[in-house]
This record gives sequence, C-alpha cells and structure tokens, in this order.
Amino acid sequence: MYTQQLQDYLAEIARLAEMRPEDVRLLDESLSCYLSIISRSMNGVLTPAVDLLETSLHLMALSIGVTEIDQNVGADGSHYLVAMGMEQTGELLARIYGKKIAEIHLPLENDYWYRLALAFLHYMAGGFRVQAVSALRHLDQIAREIQSTEFKPRYESAAKALWTMFSGKSLRTLVNPIDFYLFGEQEPSDVQGLRIYRLAQIIRRKRQSALSDLGMDNESDWLYRRGIRLAEGDLFWRNYLEKLESRGFTNFTNEQSGPGFDAWLTPESNLLVLLPTGSGKTLIAELKTALSLAQGHQVVWMLPTRSLVRQTKRELSIALSSLGVDVEELPSTEDFIPLFANHLPDQRIVAATTPEKISALLRNNPDAVSHVNLVVLDEAQILFDNRGTTAEYVLQEIHRLSPNCKFILMSAFDDYRERFENFVFRLLGQMPTNLTSDIRPTRRINGIITNYSEGAVFRPMISVYPSGLQSEQIPTQNRFEILFSQQSFQNRPGPTELAKSAAAALIGSEIRAVMFVGTVASTEVQANNIAQESQHAAELPETDLARLQTELGRNSAIELPSVGRVAPHHAGLTPLEQHTVEKWSLHKIINLVVATQSLAQGVNLPFDVSIVSFLKQTNLVTRQQENVPVSTVMNMLGRAGRAGQVSDGLCLVAMPTYQGNSLVTLNRAKRYFFRAHQASQDFLGLAKLLKAATDAQINDPDWLFQLDQIEFAQTQTLITFSLNAGMAGDQILQGIRERLLLYPSVQDLVGLEELDSVIVSLASDVEPLVRNIFEASNGDRNLIAVMARTGMPLEIIRFFLAALQSGFDPRNVSAEQTLVWADDVVSQALQLVSARQWYSGLMENIDLQRMMSSISLWRTGAPVVEIEREFRLSTQERKNRIDVGRFLNHKISLIAQFWGALAVCDEILFPGNEVRRPFEPFQTFVREGVNSTLTLEWLNRLGGLDRVLAHRLSSITPIENLPSDSRSLSNYIRRRINRWKDNSEIIPVDLNNQEVAALRSVLDE
Repeated sequence: MYTQQLQDYLAEIARLAEMRPEDVRLLDESLSCYLSIISRSMNGVLTPAVDLLETSLHLMALSIGVTEIDQNVGADGSHYLVAMGMEQTGELLARIYGKKIAEIHLPLENDYWYRLALAFLHYMAGGFRVQAVSALRHLDQIAREIQSTEFKPRYESAAKALWTMFSGKSLRTLVNPIDFYLFGEQEPSDVQGLRIYRLAQIIRRKRQSALSDLGMDNESDWLYRRGIRLAEGDLFWRNYLEKLESRGFTNFTNEQSGPGFDAWLTPESNLLVLLPTGSGKTLIAELKTALSLAQGHQVVWMLPTRSLVRQTKRELSIALSSLGVDVEELPSTEDFIPLFANHLPDQRIVAATTPEKISALLRNNPDAVSHVNLVVLDEAQILFDNRGTTAEYVLQEIHRLSPNCKFILMSAFDDYRERFENFVFRLLGQMPTNLTSDIRPTRRINGIITNYSEGAVFRPMISVYPSGLQSEQIPTQNRFEILFSQQSFQNRPGPTELAKSAAAALIGSEIRAVMFVGTVASTEVQANNIAQESQHAAELPETDLARLQTELGRNSAIELPSVGRVAPHHAGLTPLEQHTVEKWSLHKIINLVVATQSLAQGVNLPFDVSIVSFLKQTNLVTRQQENVPVSTVMNMLGRAGRAGQVSDGLCLVAMPTYQGNSLVTLNRAKRYFFRAHQASQDFLGLAKLLKAATDAQINDPDWLFQLDQIEFAQTQTLITFSLNAGMAGDQILQGIRERLLLYPSVQDLVGLEELDSVIVSLASDVEPLVRNIFEASNGDRNLIAVMARTGMPLEIIRFFLAALQSGFDPRNVSAEQTLVWADDVVSQALQLVSARQWYSGLMENIDLQRMMSSISLWRTGAPVVEIEREFRLSTQERKNRIDVGRFLNHKISLIAQFWGALAVCDEILFPGNEVRRPFEPFQTFVREGVNSTLTLEWLNRLGGLDRVLAHRLSSITPIENLPSDSRSLSNYIRRRINRWKDNSEIIPVDLNNQEVAALRSVLDE
C-alpha cells in the first residue's frame, strides 16, 4: 500500500527498539485509526476496528524509545513512522474537535493538539520537512480559529514557537512552558515537557545545513566556485537565501537534494526532474531560477494551461518579487503578436507562459530570447500529446538561438524517464542531471466504493487495501471495510450512485473531497442533486457573490449547490467561477467539489478524499465507449493529499460488486492502483505530428485547402514548420532534411544508424506540401511569408492581403473604426471558406454572424449573460450556458488568431512603418474581451479574471497624463490597486455598491 521505504522503516524499528518484525503492527493500527475517524465522519462502521487508546499507547512507547536511542545509528525512518502514526490518529481529530477542546484546555492538555505537535517534532527530527509543515499548519489553524480570549494567546504563542523551531531560529525571550521545552537549556521535570525537549535537542543536533550548503553567510565564495563573479549577484543571492529562510525552507528532502547541490545547482547543469506530485519540483526549479537571476539573466517558465501559468506566477511572485525581480505572465494562447514589447526586458525577469506564446514570440522576433539563460518546462509530458510539437519547437529554437541556455524538464510521470533522457541528450548533446524518485511525500490510501447486500436491499461500502506492499499480480486477502447501514438502493447501484453515496456522506464534515464525473453537464447535475439532499448550509461571502454577479450579470451555477457545501468545477464555467470554487474549497466554505478530469491537471487543492466515478468514456471520434487510461485514473486519484497541507489521501474508485464478492472486486481494481512500471512508447513532439500528417495525405494538392484529418492548431504548426524548413536553403528537400535533424523526436523514431533513411522518408512527405503552397500562391512572396509566420489557411491570408491593399488606411480613421473594419474583413474571409472541412471542424456549426456579434459584446465588457442571449448554441438553457462558456474559455483563443494573422499581413505589406500598427493588439483584445490597452492593463492587474470590472475601472480612469508605454501604465495601475488595498475608503465613488464589493473581493486576495 505504501512503499518499500516504509517496509525498510519497519525493519529499522525492529532493530532499534529490539522488536520482532511480526510484533510491529503500527502501520495497520494507525491506518485503522485514520479510517475509523473517516468512517465516523461519514456515519459508517469500520471493520476490523482497532482501539485508539491502545494504538496511542503503542505510539507513545515507541516515541520514547526512538527519542532515547543513540542518534549515531540513525533513526530517521523510525521518527517518520512515529510521526505518521501520530498524524493519522490525531490530524483529523484535531481538525474536527481541536478548536472545541482548545476553548477550554491549554495546548498541552489538549490531546489532539499534543498528537500533532509530536507528529511535527518527529517529522523534523527525521528530516521530513514537507510532512512537518503539514502538521504545523493544522496547529496554526487551531490557533487562528479559537474564539476564547483566555486560551487563544497560549495557542498562538505555541504556534509561533513551533514555527520558529521549523525555521531554524531561536526565541530570544522564553515566556511560556513550550518556549522553554523547545529552546531552554535545562531538562524539564514533567514527562510531556521532557519528550518535547529531547526531540527539540535532536532537531537542533541533526538539522540539515541546507542553507549553508547553498552558501548562506559565504555567498561570494559559493558563487565564485560556480563561476559567478558579479558583485550584484552576491547581494541578490544573499537576499534570496534570507527570503528562503523566512519562508521556512531551512532543509530539503533527499529527493530535492539529489546528488547534492554542488552536482546540480550550477550554471552549466541541465535537469530532468521526475518526482511525484507534491515532492517539491517547483522549489528545485526555483533554486535554479534564482541562480540564473543572480547571473543577471532572464528565465522562462512554460506550463501547459492558463490556470497553471497564473498559479506559478503567484508562487514565483511570492518568492522573487520583493527581490526586484519582475515576474510577468506572458499571454498564454497562440498569439502572433506579443502583448508586450518584441523583446524581453534587459533586466531580471521571469516570464510564465505557455509554449504557444513563446513560439509566437520566436516567430515574430527571435532576438527576444537573447538574454534567456534558463527554460523550465513543467508538466513536460505535454511533449507526448497534441501540443508536443510546439513545446519541442520552442526548446529546439531557443537552444539554437541561445546555445548557452540551460533547460529543466519536470514531470510526475516516471514512465517517460528513458524517453525524457533520450530527448534531452539528443536536444543538447549531453545527458541531464537526474533528480528522480517514486517516493510520494503524501500517503495514498487506496480502495474502492462498492456494495453489499442485505436480503433484497443493496447498501454501499468502502473497501480499503491494508498497509504494506501491494502487487497487481498477488491477490489481497485482508482489507478494511466501512459499511453504511443507513443508506440503501432498491436496485443494484452503478458507479455514479455509489460515488454519490460516499461523497454525500462527507457533506457537513471537516473532510474535503473531490468527486470526478465523466461529462461537463454531469458535474452540475450531480452537484445539485447532492446539495438538495444536504442538511448543511454554508454562508457564501457577499463580496465573492458580488464579484460573480458583476462578471456574469446573473447568478452563477456554483452558487445554489455551494449553499449545500458542494460545487461543480468544469471547463464550461468562467475562469472566475472556477477560481471561486477553488477559493471556497481552500477556505472550507464548501467541502465537496464535483469535477471533470480537467481539475486533475495540475490544480492543487487540499482534498482528503478523491473519488473516481467513471472508468469508461466516449471516444469523441469513434463515438464508442472505451476504458479510461489507467494514467488518467491515477492522475484523478492523485488529487487526494497535498504535500505540506494534507499528508494522507484516501483514493477511491467506484466499482459495483463483481460476482457478488467485494474482495474479488477489490482485487480486480488493483490495476488502477498498483500497475507495474511501463516505459512509454508513444511518439512525441514533431514525430507525432508528422505521423498524423502522413496518414492525412498532406501531399495531395487539395489538402492545402481542406486541411482535414488533423486538428486546426496542428495544421498551423505543420505549415509553419514545412515552409520555414523548406525555405532554409537553396533546395527545398535539403532544407527540410537539415531542419528535421535538429528535432530529438525525429531521432527517436529509430536507431541512429537508420536515421538517414527516416529523414529522407519524412522529408519526402513534407516536400510536396511546400511545393503545393508555392504553386497555389502564384509566387506571392508576401502570402508565403505570412503563412510561414502564422500557419493560417492560404485563402484567408490571400483575402487579408487583398483587403489591406484595397486602399484602407488606418491613419485616417479612429481606432474604433479600424477595429470595426478588421471585424468585417475577418467575417468576410471566414464566410468565403465556409465550405472547407477545416472551417466545419473549427466552427462546429456555429453561426458566423452571431459569433461576430457576440465577440463585439465580449470585447466591450458586456456581462456574460448578454453574450449567452445573443450567442445561442443550444435551445437548452444549461447546455447553452456551458457551450458558450467553453467557447469563451477555449475556442475564442483559436478564433482570435484570425485578427492576429491580419496584423501580420499588415506588418509584411508595410514593413518598418511603425505608425501603421493599429492591428497588433486586436488578437489579444478578442481573446481577453477588451477593446483598449488601458482595459487590458486593468484586467491583468486584477488577476485576469474580472473582465467586466476591468472595463468599469477603465471607464473611470482619468486619461490625462496616463503613461504611454505598457510597463509604466501597468505600474501606474498597480500603485492605484495597492492604495485601495491599504485604504478601501478611497475606492472611487463612481463605482456602485456591487462593483465596490467585487473589487474588495479582488483586493482581499
């Protein structure tokens, strides 16, 4: 159930405490206690049960024994097991009852508080910082929630002392008993105090000298050994280490340290970081980022989704902004024209973005990356999906343009290890330094939700694997079961009914859960059904409700179920609604989220339980039911447990009982939890695209116009690659061959000895496409140049070029009139190609004129409800709302590219005429829903979620003496927001009450 490491720890305890291995029942005992608390919260009954008092006595005895053992023999694993037991028997109880007990008892008289304190100290004594901070945060939460004026200061003081211990510092003044236990010089006489004192002594004696290893107090020599000799670099690194210490990073896990900082934290190292979710990948990349910044370079972080870009930007801003580093989010969709200047600023900057954005920047101005010294690709497994070509293109191009740039590839998918290593070697010519491990910092407790029978009545139950190692091939004989005798089904339940029964049982408890369902519509249906049966009510923050009302112009679909403490989360909700669900879950306003698998893609929330309700899904191409990939199921289950917040995650798959036997069903489910490691053989990057292109017969002249059998975004990448490669030399075929050789994914297709024949074959497939473009363009160099930049359909580009040459001069009209003209040109061009297959696939039966009218509303700041009324995609109200939401969240980014292509056409036709650049921001305006740079800056500074509020603030912003350049304008708006945050009384009176409340919701974040 856990890992081999825990088995080793058991043997270690047996050796240190002179126990026989068969006498060590700690794992099952503490697991049983944990499940018993879960069961009690769900009104279920656990079998077999264990006595909490007996387990506590075992833990206390073992705690004493481990603390007394001579530390020279090393008892880190023993400390971990004791801490785990203390946490599993105490954390949930502390969450449920800790505040109530704290109202009438001091910390050391509060058993729940004391268990967590011991868990924290044992984790620290063993060097397990991530687990320690989780326990510490729960202790801190108790102190914050206490209402009693008598005991609250004592809990706050105790929390402060423990945080001080965590940070590696000492209290100057010792006031309370816990202060003396942790930092005093004399042994206490009482048993509790003595145990805390001795653990504190072990922590101080064993504390890893991580910050010293990073050069603290010796920054100049440390950097000098790495070839960094900048005086300002010394100061920056010193300030960064001080900031790191203040954030509590005073030691590192073995996974983070790897072979040692001297081995990988150097300017010349490339890294492959393959660690499970929550293992601290981000901190590893942050350290490398800080080292590059100390050298005076810029850094680019690439992430696959906009939500991850924003999340990473927030985290990096906390770490680096106070050090004078500019942390920016570059627009995260397929822009052809960068939002900012055509170069990254020549200063310390970290840009968080997607591969598509950097790809656009490279096409528009390759010199933009001249100062970039480090590229971090997070969620690097995207190399194996449909966006892998763009990611590979960016890495290859940056390496070509900036040969000294270093790279970090990070992923939680260990299956790709060998493929990643080969990829980096073929890209850079050298193997990366590996920081890899399969040890999770959080513990997964795996099981199923199934059913049992009592006569003709079916009842739900949870069946959980016991502790110890599990194998897919070896059947499990014993298990824990939670029976729900108060729930019943008249008919044999399906997976959804089983999942709902378990999820609904958690409503009203302190346990937070996510339930995954197979479709977007089902998230709302199931959330509302569960909420209607809920006996518990949540008080939703008025400012958040005002914020939703301002953006939507109506009540949100998340409001009604959230009152019942459950909310849906899916791709058809606006980003603000998704953000609000995540915020309310984090703040314990709701405790159940019903989501699609999109929530499993990197969003980190502290869920205790993850429930997967579906194991089959509809293939959108064949319309056939097929099994959900095991990796997808595991990724959904992995949302339970969050390093530093929730150490234990209960991972459950809903499976009706097979052959009437729950044990057989439990063993059949093993393939989802305990599959053997399998090296991936998937194509990646450009190779994946070329394989699809060969199947699509791209050498057919008609394919250039139909662009069928390949997704629209893929056709763009294929066209830009083919043209740029084909025009690279005197001969088309030779140019394509030379460019193909640069791509690791192509080299990965076969052994190197056969590479020449593969290159010849692939080039032979691509060459006809290039020749077809040349022939169809009739030698129009401008048309070819725009296609090479944008990859857009030839007929669209031809129409745009003709329209721009028809005599329209933007210098003679207003910006608003220019935008209207551009809308008309885009609309006419799309109407012209409405019979093409690529158009049908892109538009999906969308009415063109309604779409254009809706885009106009979107851009002028209309609430979402007005767009939904205009843009009818379905006669059914809920489906229309969801479909419009998905369009605005995703499809509009693709549609906006037509305005971007028009801007590129203008640039190609009128080079060097900077006055003629009114079209440049239009793509961003369409995508983001704004109509001016001022509104766009307001939207960015508000966090990118509050489009309507951004329009309103823009409308009341005095235009006199506004800065003209985007960076100064951004700083101006940031200063205004900071002043409002410091003093809400000076918020402009022009805003109505709802808008003021919405703004306060933003400011509170």
